[in-house]
Amino acid sequence: MRATRTLRLRVQYDGTGLYGFQRQRDPSKPTVQGLLEEAGRRLLGHPVRMVGAGRTDAGVHAVGQVVHFRTSQAVPAERIAQALNHRLPPAVRVVEAQEADPGFHARRDATSRIYCYHVLQHPLPSALLGRFSLWWPGPLQLAAMSCLAAQLVGRHRFDAFGSPTRPGGSTARTLFDCRVDAEPMAGGRLVRICFEADAFLYRMVRRLVGAMLAVGSGRLQAGDVLDALDESRRAGSPGERAGRRRMVAQTVSPAGLVLVHVHYGPPPAGLDGCGRILDTLAGLWLEWPRGLGGHDG
Repeated sequence: MRATRTLRLRVQYDGTGLYGFQRQRDPSKPTVQGLLEEAGRRLLGHPVRMVGAGRTDAGVHAVGQVVHFRTSQAVPAERIAQALNHRLPPAVRVVEAQEADPGFHARRDATSRIYCYHVLQHPLPSALLGRFSLWWPGPLQLAAMSCLAAQLVGRHRFDAFGSPTRPGGSTARTLFDCRVDAEPMAGGRLVRICFEADAFLYRMVRRLVGAMLAVGSGRLQAGDVLDALDESRRAGSPGERAGRRRMVAQTVSPAGLVLVHVHYGPPPAGLDGCGRILDTLAGLWLEWPRGLGGHDG
């Protein structure tokens, strides 16, 4: 009987039209996990469970999702990526595959994750960037947004900005870094907001971005957002917390959000390796500086 192997994949996907990473009960709703598992079943001849490092929401993209699966089939690791891609739609691509330690777990072993959100600040929308960014025709004060970003770093209860993936789960997360940068474009600019944390709550990044844009446009003060974090630390009625959540945490479109990197070494991975804004949007990060080699990728 063949020994069971653990394979580790790096996966990119355009989340437009997909119902997130996690498999849905309704088979008519395509998901990244479902498509990968079907491709794996067709390749290996047995059911395959693909486990991702991040359960991205419907419409969210990835250039650095990490997935693992186990099989006793002897298909060489160097052939896995191409063989799976032949069985996947163009919106989902395996860009690297390698053998992993038998006990490797893509989600539980991850020590941090990096997400970036893209905003097209321009008087007119874009036919191309619309799939991967939020169109923002008004002004934005990036200095105010950057100042708020720096104050969000640390360990907080993010009740006002998300909910745990399971009922009763902790809302405490450590945000290692948060940065805002921009790249000029003809008549406007492309703004990117990057976050690195040990883990994220459901819709946490999109609500934080909504709050930061409200500060950048002058509709909120940074103190309003920080008060919401402080409110999460204090006991209060569910109604009071819900009211605070509605005030500061409007959820922006998933189109601008990209899972960029999953880290497995000592955190943080560091946002300095994020490259330029257009690199993220084009999905050109086929090689993170550390690669997938070993357990430090």
